[in-house]
Amino acid sequence: MIGGYKPNGSNFESILVGYYDERRLCVAEKVRAGLTPHTRAEIFRRLTPIAVERCPFANLPNSTGRSRWGEGITEADMTSLCWVKTDSGCRGVLCGMDSGRTLRHPAFLGVRDDKESRAVKRE
Repeated sequence: MIGGYKPNGSNFESILVGYYDERRLCVAEKVRAGLTPHTRAEIFRRLTPIAVERCPFANLPNSTGRSRWGEGITEADMTSLCWVKTDSGCRGVLCGMDSGRTLRHPAFLGVRDDKESRAVKRE
């Protein structure tokens, strides 16, 4: 499910997707792959009205610094991110999860309106 995004000049650079672990919403990863200009505009149009002030993810920030590949979200990153009400699911493809339970090589496929947000779990 989409819980936030990193804005850029016209809409967003990446979305933050997550899953429910018990009652906690946990961030899985930032997703950029699979987002075309048309898709970004459509998603941004849907996310703008459901903006919230508070981060919905229980496990952020999840990094104290930058790794070799730039993974993780630091305390400094948190100030530049935008948060949204987590009421829509998000379909994505992943090639595996690492030991930290983050997605590896995620790609966006589409928004799901047929699934309750609390039903989005880690498989």
